[in-house]
Amino acid sequence: MLAMPHVARMPLSAEDVASYNEHGYLHIAGFYDQARDIDPILGDIRRLIALIAAEHQLGLGTSSGAADDFDLPLVEMVRDHRPKVGILYDAVKKLQSYVRLANDQRHADLAAQLLGTEFVGFANRGYGIRMDHSSEDRFLTQLHQDYVSQMCSPRGVVFWSPLRDVTEDLGPVELFAGSHRTGILPIHKLGSASEDYLIADEQHILDGFAAVRPLPRVTDLLVSDALLVHRSSPNRSGRTRWAMISRYFDFLDPTGRRNGWHGGLQEGRSFSEAHPDLCEGE
Repeated sequence: MLAMPHVARMPLSAEDVASYNEHGYLHIAGFYDQARDIDPILGDIRRLIALIAAEHQLGLGTSSGAADDFDLPLVEMVRDHRPKVGILYDAVKKLQSYVRLANDQRHADLAAQLLGTEFVGFANRGYGIRMDHSSEDRFLTQLHQDYVSQMCSPRGVVFWSPLRDVTEDLGPVELFAGSHRTGILPIHKLGSASEDYLIADEQHILDGFAAVRPLPRVTDLLVSDALLVHRSSPNRSGRTRWAMISRYFDFLDPTGRRNGWHGGLQEGRSFSEAHPDLCEGE
């Protein structure tokens, strides 16, 4: 475990970029503005929960109005009306307040700097808001590289930002620093879903790279290389872990150009079609 993960601020320094290139990720403190960028999304999530509760007559309580209580009725929804949570999961990624931020010019500029390219692409099926509820371990994401399911280009960056401060109880994302330098890893394919794509030699990653568990706060941004190996960790907080995710890539990368910048599973093409030499099983 790396004891002191490097934390950067904007604008990035040469040291920050060097740290990103070496470790495959960067924790940028205070990247977003709370009032301008985050509060509109929290307000829209609060409104969506109330709409779903009213539409389905769920009889949920209401938020206290405190910033961290934007989703307070969700605790009851998860406990007593679990099927309705799926409605919220599908709806939040359609919020205009979120989509506007996902495709923000600041992201494109940062991606261009870290990728060292003049032609950045936005993965239009590669953005969304992830919800991980307390003690629902069956939905945790396995050890993986984002490129395997998202593709577009192996020269890509993933932006990850929480809507609730991340604590050890809430469950940090676990990054394996430096693993991006191994390139695209061979996959053992068990099925057609993203969770069925398993790294062929997971133990090599677990033994060979230090695990890092950053604790970003609301307004912070985690940027990671599309080839950095990572996984979810369990949530034991009693509240939902919310994360905004968007992905950018280098249009000039030869592999992406050869494959037509295809977006992977979300666009109907599998990793095994693009990289048959790196895929075994099924």
